[in-house]
Amino acid sequence: MNHQKSQAGQIWDCPICGKKSEDGSSICTGCGYDRSTDYEEFPTFAPVGMVPSRNSRCTEVNADGSVTVGVKINGIWQGFFQKTFPDGRCLRGTYVDGRIEGELTDIEPDGTVTRGVFHNGWNGPFTQTYPEGAFFEGVLVNGEPEGLLRYVDENGKVTQRQWNKAGWKGKK
Repeated sequence: MNHQKSQAGQIWDCPICGKKSEDGSSICTGCGYDRSTDYEEFPTFAPVGMVPSRNSRCTEVNADGSVTVGVKINGIWQGFFQKTFPDGRCLRGTYVDGRIEGELTDIEPDGTVTRGVFHNGWNGPFTQTYPEGAFFEGVLVNGEPEGLLRYVDENGKVTQRQWNKAGWKGKK
């Protein structure tokens, strides 16, 4: 089994479940493993379905079909994790005492990427980037944009205005 990082678009064998990936994706369709993980920093992973020890790096298939790769200490998720959902959505962030806490990246199946702060939900600065290059940046309060929000379209045109639950406020 090849444990080196593969180049984008290449055929590769998943080091977790052994499934051959031929679609050029960096996420294994068999278990959700992300081949961009640094093998020198994270040299071992438990196979899918294995019951992890109380303190180990493990891969866990969840009831909703998602797959979480990370570390459990005394049976509780701690530190960096990656959670991949059946639809291709992927979360990358940090667990603190079994709860997502701090910087979080949410990659949607369409390629939309949201990066921000997760503390009792999405609360704090965020950037949401779309596949064509446009992006929003601002602050989320309970998962909703609030206050000054900046949008830059794929051509670089900038719109900056106040936003609340009702939408844009004020002139362009």
